[in-house]
Amino acid sequence: MQFKKWLVILELALLLTACSALAEPTATPIPEPTVSPTATPEPTATPAFVFGPDPFSQGMMARRNGDYARAIAAFQTTLNSNPAPEAQFRLGEAYWLYNDDERAAAALNAYLQANPDGAHAPETHYFLADAYRALKDYPNAFAHLKIYRDLSPTLVGDTDATIADLMVIAGDGANAIAQYDLALQDPNLSTSNKINILMRVADVYSGRGQPALAAARYDAALAFATDARTRADLYLRAGESYAAAGQLDEAIARWTEPFVKYPEQPGAYKSLIDLLNRNIAVDDFQRGLVDYYANANDPAITAFQNHLKSDAPREGEARYYIGSAYARKAAYSQAMAEFDIIIKTLPKDKRVAEAYLGKASAQGLLGKVDEAVATYKKLAATIPDDALADDALWRAAQLLDRVKRYSDAANAYAEVQSKYPTRENASTALFMAGYEHYRLKDYKTAMTHWQALVKDYGGRPRRLRRPITSGARKTC
Repeated sequence: MQFKKWLVILELALLLTACSALAEPTATPIPEPTVSPTATPEPTATPAFVFGPDPFSQGMMARRNGDYARAIAAFQTTLNSNPAPEAQFRLGEAYWLYNDDERAAAALNAYLQANPDGAHAPETHYFLADAYRALKDYPNAFAHLKIYRDLSPTLVGDTDATIADLMVIAGDGANAIAQYDLALQDPNLSTSNKINILMRVADVYSGRGQPALAAARYDAALAFATDARTRADLYLRAGESYAAAGQLDEAIARWTEPFVKYPEQPGAYKSLIDLLNRNIAVDDFQRGLVDYYANANDPAITAFQNHLKSDAPREGEARYYIGSAYARKAAYSQAMAEFDIIIKTLPKDKRVAEAYLGKASAQGLLGKVDEAVATYKKLAATIPDDALADDALWRAAQLLDRVKRYSDAANAYAEVQSKYPTRENASTALFMAGYEHYRLKDYKTAMTHWQALVKDYGGRPRRLRRPITSGARKTC
């Protein structure tokens, strides 16, 4: 229902453009809509609503609020006293939004019969098409979509694609493909819609037992896709279609792309499964990475451990991911062991700061608060210029706060600001240092920190990392 509400807004915004008919689709003949009077079904029992002297305005307010039952009652009340075209349209629209398709069709047809060229005629045809689709009255749905297409040239591509969808539902796959291709000719079609339509065409081909043609459409969609998730998904689908067509080399080539380029995407993991199911050898490090991002922790650990046995392992990276995977499994001792290897034997590795953070986090989760705080502080002391050094002190302060060691937390927050006054956490850390003293009722020290916040940072924390939900209010 929420989708319909947004669809109404989109339709009304786009219908303000000039109307000029474009070329008609080369699909099966579309019948004229049946516009004979439709008897309004007897209404079901609804709550009694009381309206003031202007029920139409109250109906519009209820419609905006998503209270379609009240809106229907208000518009019906308006029609009973003053059958204005606007109220008739709004009644039909409200029924449509309420998913009462029979009554929507009756009310909207009544509007068109009295106002065939009315201000709401275009969207009325669209709503009727959708209502008839839901009622499985496909001839009338086709007919109203055809009229809507002619009245809404800026939406011609989207409308052609909707007509094609209806053809698929009606079992006319061949003409649906032609209609989708007609939709793709619309120069105003957005890139995302082009991709979506090409994928719908591919689905039709797959359903018709033509996987090679489906694969070609997925390949065509790749020319438009730019985001990693969509590209990984398209490569996966293209590979599966080529495999179904018996073109295994093409399938492997498609599956390899997301496996190598987009390891963090779901399409990469599914592509890995497809490769392994066909006994295709893959790189152990990359396999571990794909498994890791898919939260397949045990396979990830195994793959990275196999990688460490290779001639030129990326040891720091592999051990970091092994440790992180162990931490996800709540195997904190094993996680700390991996992070310790990085810290002690690979002090220059790019993952060493993250290893400190991972180790400290594991210690905290094991209840070893003092050890965790010491590890966080060791990061800042050992590699003070690292981009994560201030974050380590911040995490130490947060941990102390969580275990209600507010005085220690205040000192830790103050240390963040004093050592890294220009970094992102600084102003918020100064605020939190004051807050910790405030809830300890050390108002003087709290005010000292907050006055420094005003003086040095304009009085506003740059980013409050956690909501303030505890501590008594007090006027100082």
